[in-house]
Amino acid sequence: MKRIFVFFACFLSLNAFANANHFAPKSCSQAPPVSDINFCPQFKSIASCHCQADGGLPAGMCSDMSVIYDRMIATFKTQQAACEWQHKNSVPYRAEVSECMDDWDCYRTGNYRLGKCSVLWDHCE
Repeated sequence: MKRIFVFFACFLSLNAFANANHFAPKSCSQAPPVSDINFCPQFKSIASCHCQADGGLPAGMCSDMSVIYDRMIATFKTQQAACEWQHKNSVPYRAEVSECMDDWDCYRTGNYRLGKCSVLWDHCE
């Protein structure tokens, strides 16, 4: 049941996941650094990929980042717990828990544990 609602997870950072599920892409990319100008669109694409690969959901259910995040929280209760699950279970790329946390924080707020993500944008959403 958890996997149905898992996006990624981050996917969390949600970075690269793979699954034999026929809805899922074969693999997902790693998110670029939070300071990269392409972080927002690439992270959104990667989170969608993880939603499909780890969650087994069709693309249409993995296109809205707010819905992905809400499913992640509904499943794991916290972003930290979701990132820990992703680190232990995703394949082929497993983001560090801190990287996953930073990616989601930057995407949602424009800030992370070390400060502002990029001088070029406030936040992605």
